[in-house]
Amino acid sequence: QNRDGLYISATALLGQGKLKEALAVLEGVPPGDTPPDLGRTAAAALLRLGKAAEAEQAYRALLVKNPQDALSLAALGAMHLGRNQPAEALKLFEQAKAIQPVNPGVRQGIATAQARLGHLPEAIKELEEIGVKPPKSTPIFYRVAASLFCYSNEIQVSGPDTSGEVEFVLI
Repeated sequence: QNRDGLYISATALLGQGKLKEALAVLEGVPPGDTPPDLGRTAAAALLRLGKAAEAEQAYRALLVKNPQDALSLAALGAMHLGRNQPAEALKLFEQAKAIQPVNPGVRQGIATAQARLGHLPEAIKELEEIGVKPPKSTPIFYRVAASLFCYSNEIQVSGPDTSGEVEFVLI
């Protein structure tokens, strides 16, 4: 098969959640220069299979071939966000932004990393630049589900600069 056909087949299988099948299709790519789209698709499948180290290695191999691959930079940024490493994620997203300044996924990644670092004004500004308007007001009360109630000795917070604020609940 030609590379375009393999790419279409693999992405369709990925979309159906058939990760191993997608990787098997991609292994059928003839040796030589693998197009970046095929490499990113393989890396995404590896990541979804829980093989994060292999996925990261695949994205980094693509960047060795083409350091201007904004999508691989953004994918690595997202992986770092998933590991709660917002400073590293921010560096990668900023590199991707320098290449693709209007990519909304990249800009959202920057905003997320900024927010996790406690830089909320910068995060809001980043979102405003891509057309996301801030809320006119912030509600005082939020509806929550019982599954969100926590009575643990420890809590999870979104970053090192948390206020430790605890919300009251009316039952």
